[in-house]
Amino acid sequence: MDRSPTTQKTHIWIMNADGSNLRMATPDMVANGFDWSPDGKKLAYVRFNLDDFSLNNGTIWTVDVDTGELKQLTHNGF
Repeated sequence: MDRSPTTQKTHIWIMNADGSNLRMATPDMVANGFDWSPDGKKLAYVRFNLDDFSLNNGTIWTVDVDTGELKQLTHNGF
C-alpha cells in the first residue's frame, strides 16, 4: 500500500518480484489491510475514502490483478 504525497490517497500497488511492472491494483482508495485469494489472482480490500459518504464506502471488494475486474462482496444498507 502506498499513500500519494500529493493527494494523500491510499491505493494498493503490485509489481513483479524483480521490481518491474509496477501498477496500481486498486482503482479505489483503500483502508489499511488487504488479503490475497488462495490462488493469488485476486486481492480483497476495504474501499475507504474519507470524502465519500455513499453506501459504497467501507464495503469489501475484490479485484482480479490480471484483468482489473472488480466485484463488490458486501453492501451497506439501512
